[in-house]
Amino acid sequence: MKIKDAFGRHNKVLSPEDLFTPDLADATPEEIESIARHLAEDDPLEAIKMLLESVQSLQKEKVQLEGGAFKDALTGLYNKRAYNMLLDYEIKHAVREKDYKGPSLLYGDLSLFKHVNDTHGHAAGDLALKKVAEALQKTCRDSDAVARLGGDEFAVILPHDGKQEADMMRDRIVETFKDFSFDYEGKSLRVGINLGVAEYEAGDTAHTLTDRADRIMQQVKESDPNRRGRTRAPEGPTPGVN
Repeated sequence: MKIKDAFGRHNKVLSPEDLFTPDLADATPEEIESIARHLAEDDPLEAIKMLLESVQSLQKEKVQLEGGAFKDALTGLYNKRAYNMLLDYEIKHAVREKDYKGPSLLYGDLSLFKHVNDTHGHAAGDLALKKVAEALQKTCRDSDAVARLGGDEFAVILPHDGKQEADMMRDRIVETFKDFSFDYEGKSLRVGINLGVAEYEAGDTAHTLTDRADRIMQQVKESDPNRRGRTRAPEGPTPGVN
């Protein structure tokens, strides 16, 4: 079904009894924006994801947006631009809907990544980032938005989740990276991940929520004397996750 044919049947589009995925290949940017706005009334994050995916995969040649793609070229995760859009939309949704407590955020960077990069080269570092991205995507839910913000920094937007649910997701990621390793040129290399968890608070912007999660993550790192200043892979078990 063409998206322009769906505009006369919004109730059908939004009805959980008769869901369908519209064909957006021939849609104009205005049409995509319109249908995303209607979908946003039901699920804001999914609507924005749909908009980004549509522009990214179906209209690469037809739609030219400043900055180009919304996906990180190396890992395939959302990039920083898409992350800011998604988080900003979730926060605005929380402001509009008083019954919605807003998103929670996981913010992390990698431990031992510098050692992998410096010792084995950038190709090994790139592979580490790809493997971490794959592990995060497998661990997180479809409703979560996983992004690489640059370098070895990652974030996960958790819509509709309070601190308790966010802590549970953090624990799942901790378990995933407890014994995390990957093969590179016949060697088993390891990286860990440091995580901070922040919950949306009234008055937050995407910047302030991200900054708070980052500061919490830094505090977590500093609270572990075994991790402070570490640049070389330790002997023994794979490093834990903060």
